[in-house]
Amino acid sequence: MRSHAQPQQKGRQETQRNPRQAGPQAGTEGSQVAQLMAMAELANQSPQARETARLRERLAGSPPLANRSAPIQRVESMPIADSSGMEWSVDYRKAKGEESNRGKSYAVILPSGFDPELIPKIAKKLGVSKGQIVFTNQQNDMVTFTKGNVNKTAEAKPEDKVKRAKWLVEKYLKSQGIDKVSDRAIDNVLKEQKVTFLTEGEWKFFLFGAPGVGSPEETEGLTKPGSIGERAVGINKENYTLNAIVHELFHSLEISLLQALPGNLVEGITEYITRKATGLDIRRGKTGGTFYKDDIRLVELALSKHVVSHNQLLDAYFKGDMDGIRRLVVGYRYFESLQQRTSFLYRGLHAERIDIWAEMDELWSSNEERRPSGESTQDDSDLEPLPHQEGGLELRPTRDTVSAIREIAEDGGLDKVEISAVVQAFQQGLPYRSKEDLQAALTAALPPGRERVAERLADYIVQEYAE
Repeated sequence: MRSHAQPQQKGRQETQRNPRQAGPQAGTEGSQVAQLMAMAELANQSPQARETARLRERLAGSPPLANRSAPIQRVESMPIADSSGMEWSVDYRKAKGEESNRGKSYAVILPSGFDPELIPKIAKKLGVSKGQIVFTNQQNDMVTFTKGNVNKTAEAKPEDKVKRAKWLVEKYLKSQGIDKVSDRAIDNVLKEQKVTFLTEGEWKFFLFGAPGVGSPEETEGLTKPGSIGERAVGINKENYTLNAIVHELFHSLEISLLQALPGNLVEGITEYITRKATGLDIRRGKTGGTFYKDDIRLVELALSKHVVSHNQLLDAYFKGDMDGIRRLVVGYRYFESLQQRTSFLYRGLHAERIDIWAEMDELWSSNEERRPSGESTQDDSDLEPLPHQEGGLELRPTRDTVSAIREIAEDGGLDKVEISAVVQAFQQGLPYRSKEDLQAALTAALPPGRERVAERLADYIVQEYAE
């Protein structure tokens, strides 16, 4: 928050002498006697009374509340009616701090399951454009509404939250012209998709072994690999909101080729789509945190710099068209290398001071393709094959295949960084139903112009795993 300079206020010590600071020459004999009597009276008071007296003395020299720089923001409510005749109670307040600095006039807190198509009504009632509002969500699923003569505040049952989340996902995708994924109708896939709510031990067991997962208590949901429509979607029953279900449902629809991309980049894209489907600019969890803050910030930066378009993100996510996001993927790997260079965890005393966001802004403001310097920090010796997955294989190189992959890559003119990108893609797991799928995943992991190398690698891997 920007600090505002306040007019200097005269405290008590400026208008009258403090008894503790006054010396023998400070005043008349009568005033000294009065001071001594006041001190004696204070000493005879209870500790609580003495503390109250001191507090009053301090407040007497403080600025009036009206002049303080952080006024309390009043939250008000407005009714917004949907097509069914139900009126949602929507909270809002004046923008403050960084919100105001970004040109926002209001902050609106959308209730759980709110239809984003009603947002223009909110802007109209506030008398501003949609762009002058920052939208965030209630940190619980309690909804206040009026229908007919009934005014109620309630939380939906878990199964009803799932229905509403599926409705939001389907409605958004159809508004974007997406009605199929993997040649299956979106509505049928969502209808078949199960969502399981898990508590304590069940939740910890569900998370066990999943890569990149934080503490079980703070994690809202997880979607495990599998065929589209049959993936295991788990929700932490003790800590989630309806918007978390929306996020995981999008994961259940993502194309398998995304497994070749950096995990946090996929999370950033998923969160971007989730916010679009729910009408949010910021999504907060039940405990207050903002999800995938850096990952979605990078995706939004790439969009603003025209590194990738909204439609290209959707085409990659739901159709497997990786060509449009290749520059984003290469940039993200560079972003990861900057994070490692500035991380004490990776570099110890050699960690560098770099303004990562200024670097990425500069990179994407030009046509330059900057890539990480040096080898991957991950150890090739730990790579082992994965078992068969339903709907295809998920491949990783064994120790015996790493050297052959490196040799093919070197013959194709790949540098050390590009070779590491291939190995890293394998470590994350490459989906394989056909040579074409595998080749597309390898192509996505490499910068433009390396398609021939990706094809040769795919040929070798198919032959190797067929034996």
